[in-house]
Amino acid sequence: MKRAYLWLFVIMAILYLIGTVTKNASSADENIFDKPWKSPNNDELLTIGKLLVSKRITGCGEYHLKELGDDQYIIACTKDGTHWIYYVSQPNRKEISFLKNEIGERLNPPY
Repeated sequence: MKRAYLWLFVIMAILYLIGTVTKNASSADENIFDKPWKSPNNDELLTIGKLLVSKRITGCGEYHLKELGDDQYIIACTKDGTHWIYYVSQPNRKEISFLKNEIGERLNPPY
C-alpha cells in the first residue's frame, strides 16, 4: 500500500513539473513578442556587427534588436527592408544562431 502511494506521489510530482516547465516556456515566448524593436546603439552595432562578420552571416545590411536581457538579443536582419531573417544571439559569448521558424514566423518585422 505504501508503495502505491509513493508511485502516485511520484507521478503527480512529474506531472506538476511538466506543467510548470511548459507554462514557463510559453510565457517566455510571449515575452519575446511583447518587447519592442530598437536600433542598435554604438556598442551593440560594433559588437553584433563583428559577430555577424565573424560567423559569415550575410544579408544584414540593416538590423534591429529585441533585447531579452542577460546579453541576449533577437536580431532582425534585412538587406532590402522587406524580407527579414531572425537570429538569437549572445554577443559577449560570441554565439548566434538562426531563430526557429515557428517563432520567427510570429515576429512582426521592425517596420
